[in-house]
Amino acid sequence: MITLFVVIPALAGIFSLWIKTTVSREIMIMTAVFHLLLTVFTFIYPFEPFYNGWMAINPSSQLFLLTLSILFLLVGFYNRDYMALNSRVSRYEAQQNCCMLLMFSAMSLVILSRHFGVIWVAMEATTLFSAPLIYFHRSHTSLEATWKYLMICSVGIALALLGNMLLSYAYRASGSPMLIDDLLPIAASGDRNWIKAAFIFFIVGYGTKMGLAPMHSWLPDAYSEAPPPVSAIFPALMNCAFLSVLRTGEVCQAAGLGEFRDEIMLFFGIASLLFAAIFIIGQKDYPRMLAYSSVEHVGLMSLGAACGPIGMIGSILHMINHTLVKGMLFMISGNILAVYRSRNVNKVGGMLQVNPPAGILWLAGFMAITGLPPFGMFISKLLIIRGMLNSGSYVMAAVVLALIAVIFVGMLLIFIPMAMGTPPSGTSLKPARPRLRWLLFPALISGLISLLLGIYIPDSVYNLVLEVSEIFGR
Repeated sequence: MITLFVVIPALAGIFSLWIKTTVSREIMIMTAVFHLLLTVFTFIYPFEPFYNGWMAINPSSQLFLLTLSILFLLVGFYNRDYMALNSRVSRYEAQQNCCMLLMFSAMSLVILSRHFGVIWVAMEATTLFSAPLIYFHRSHTSLEATWKYLMICSVGIALALLGNMLLSYAYRASGSPMLIDDLLPIAASGDRNWIKAAFIFFIVGYGTKMGLAPMHSWLPDAYSEAPPPVSAIFPALMNCAFLSVLRTGEVCQAAGLGEFRDEIMLFFGIASLLFAAIFIIGQKDYPRMLAYSSVEHVGLMSLGAACGPIGMIGSILHMINHTLVKGMLFMISGNILAVYRSRNVNKVGGMLQVNPPAGILWLAGFMAITGLPPFGMFISKLLIIRGMLNSGSYVMAAVVLALIAVIFVGMLLIFIPMAMGTPPSGTSLKPARPRLRWLLFPALISGLISLLLGIYIPDSVYNLVLEVSEIFGR
């Protein structure tokens, strides 16, 4: 049963190459529904591990699968209407749907894998399947972004492979086990210096795919060149890299190197916030602005994971909220692009006059992504800061709050003129086409879920988050 998470999306992706594009859109939605139902079923019926535990279900895989399933389903509905509005690129849609579904399959494999070698293979597969999606528009800039993505992420994945080798060498006396469940009980018997070296290569390698600074340089180009449905999926792809880092950190913790792990993650977390603060100020391309916002939030996730049990809870909650809100904002950006035909902030204005539903959601997205109450990111950021204070990192907490404030101001100066400014000359003030309004529905649902998580977290969800935080924080 557990293999269906990987096999069904892969088969659907291959099949979508040979059918009409309108049908492939529905297949993407049906595959996402099946994946979500299968994920929910794991909470009711225990799935047996596959191939001696190489793939298995545990609380962390359940939570990450659930987040991935919900986002992909919403993007599937969004993709159907977005592509119907862009018939000029429909000839490439079969390849896009195929690659999105194959990437969906590879991400599921990353989440379910309990073997470091399989995790590496699946992460490499996500790179190969996502690269054609960045080149979707077939322009010179998209080609450049694709090559940049391939080169940087391939180097990162190569470094992660070296991390696998170093980890295996650290446990050479124990037969070099690479299954996480076999490795954890004997973690303390490994060579500590080689384990440290392995973790550094893992966090640099997988951190490249996660978007941690200074390995993040592929991110702004890829986000700005990929079509909005693809950009909306990228947060889930970054979650897979985050999960891989957490799993390697789990081994460090079991080996008695938790403090070393935390120091490394704190460094990359602060660096990510610093780079985001520098590049968001004065940004003129709103998809690139959202990309640098992602750098900020993966930095916060890294910081939270290094700040004790409370910080880890905040980090996991932040991962969920960032996935939902960033997916929401990229779906809205597709609506903005359809109306204004530009990614330039200076050529977008008066959204509340031109397209009021999109303008309202854009402002709501700003509140959500910057962590204003009552959205879920307010709670997760609060927990991360509280984790820092509880661990005695007062100076670091002050620095983080200062950088968050700078980023808030930078985003405020972009979002507000776009929503409330003067519409560019020649912009039609007629009511938006009905299909444009339908484009906003998946974004609305995504935002409402994040809003709910800020007002009330269901006990079942909170208990699952606690279980996951205990796994990676022990």
